[in-house]
Amino acid sequence: LIGNNLGIPFLISMIVPWAIKKLNTSSMQIKMHKEMLENTPTFGIIVSQDDPHNWLKTGEVYEEIAVMAEKEGLATAVLAAPIEINNNYQKLQEILKTDLRPQLFFRLGYPTKKFPKAPRRSLDETIVIFDH
Repeated sequence: LIGNNLGIPFLISMIVPWAIKKLNTSSMQIKMHKEMLENTPTFGIIVSQDDPHNWLKTGEVYEEIAVMAEKEGLATAVLAAPIEINNNYQKLQEILKTDLRPQLFFRLGYPTKKFPKAPRRSLDETIVIFDH
């Protein structure tokens, strides 16, 4: 459920998808993003050429970062808006002084709260072996 792994109580998290679609949640989101910016020690940006091969490589690089971070007790969180909404990625290119395309924007730091992990499928449910 959306929100349950963000610390939103279980019952309330059940109505979050509806509320996001039907209610004006902008002031709440602004407050949440402001707190996030003030409390995030590190932001990461992965840049590359803008083509399908490099999109996959970006995911692989982030996967390695996320796994290493988890091993060290750090948390990561992908933020899509800074690179996917309008031409925000161009502003990042200017700040970074690069012609490469920002592909992934993420937060990195030690979590101050523990949230429940999102449900995962078991290995048996995930891997299917086809035998001819």
